[in-house]
Amino acid sequence: MHKKIVYIISCIFLCVVVAMYILSSVSVVQTVVEADNAFVTINFITPMEQANFDEHIKIVPAFADPEDINIQTKWINENTLALLVTETGDIKGQNVDLIISNADSTYPFINKNRTIHISFDSTIQVLEPTEQILIASDNSFEVHFNTPIALDSIQKYLQSEAAFDIEPLNSSKITEDLEATKFKFTPKTELENNKLYSIVFKKGLTSSSNNILEQSIEIQVLTDQEPTISKISPENDSKWVGLYPKISITAEVPIKEANLHTQNGVLSGEVISDYKAVFYYDDILTPSTYYENYIQIISHSGEKSKMYPLNFNTVPVKDDRIWITITQEEPSMLRVYQGQTVVREIGCSMGEDISAYQKGTYYVLEKGETFLEPTQKIGANKYLTLSEGIVIHGPKRDEYWNIIESSISQLGHKQTGDNVVISEEDSIWLFENIPYDTMVIVK
Repeated sequence: MHKKIVYIISCIFLCVVVAMYILSSVSVVQTVVEADNAFVTINFITPMEQANFDEHIKIVPAFADPEDINIQTKWINENTLALLVTETGDIKGQNVDLIISNADSTYPFINKNRTIHISFDSTIQVLEPTEQILIASDNSFEVHFNTPIALDSIQKYLQSEAAFDIEPLNSSKITEDLEATKFKFTPKTELENNKLYSIVFKKGLTSSSNNILEQSIEIQVLTDQEPTISKISPENDSKWVGLYPKISITAEVPIKEANLHTQNGVLSGEVISDYKAVFYYDDILTPSTYYENYIQIISHSGEKSKMYPLNFNTVPVKDDRIWITITQEEPSMLRVYQGQTVVREIGCSMGEDISAYQKGTYYVLEKGETFLEPTQKIGANKYLTLSEGIVIHGPKRDEYWNIIESSISQLGHKQTGDNVVISEEDSIWLFENIPYDTMVIVK
């Protein structure tokens, strides 16, 4: 008797569980798709709580952002919901999962869960590029479609005189099919410079929604001309190049990048205008040494120039030769060398208006006892003028020739102006010991 009761109770419990499962999972769905609209009707079998139902709806598009799928809901009766699901973004004709999770029915402990698969429909269009594009001869380019297309369909219906490796750039968030809306095309061999290539997606190309292209689509790709350099300074095979040369180039076309290939690696140039770039070595070069370099520029399309040789010999530095280095990093320091030996270290201040591009090798062209800047009425004792106009001088003085105290207290840090400021004692020493044509390196 006891076993019979247990059996009956177990059967009742099982029936209840099965009934609850059926009530939770079973619903009747009808879906009608018209282009980028899907009309979905769901009969949940049980009456539903309607107040917060929208909070239990999640949309998962295969390619678009969820924000690009609009959902409108309308209850037909207590059991039946009508939804209008619309693709509003650029991506059309994709698969979309409409997920309903833990939606409350009016029956206790009965929640509804259902995933509804929607396959939208769309004609095939190219979103990008819509106009002729300019690329480097060895660069990739992208083609964006408005609808998912399988990779093998792209490969089958592509026509071009050039061969390309084609790579999908996005993938479905729903299926594992090898389909995409964005593809990267990479030339298998370098293309010819300054040549127009026609890329045709032929009639018959089929989208993932089985929409067939009825008229071929052509895009045009123009390869850029090879950029050229019209001037390099110092010139190739120069002799007596300074130990910290400012290497500059002038290009025939606008450039985005310039590189100096040295024996120790590649130095990136500073592009200072559309057509000009400058290079500086990381360290001071070795005297009486032959350096072998190559310069290459890159245009805005990514097109690379040929390698331009830049070979030179640095100046010799005899044991008794006097020369100077000035480091701009704070605290700034001026060092006087005799041969390879430092004979004096001088704290200095760089003028705020001295550009980062004024690094390089200069020479002392002029020396003087005093100077006065007529506009600002600021002067100094003992000065050295370098090539390209940089002046090294003692503390700044006002029009009454009184020392401006901040000029002394700020030594080692930047000061206003475009000169190099040192102490009175050091300015006298430089004036008396530094000859004309002394090499001065600013780095």
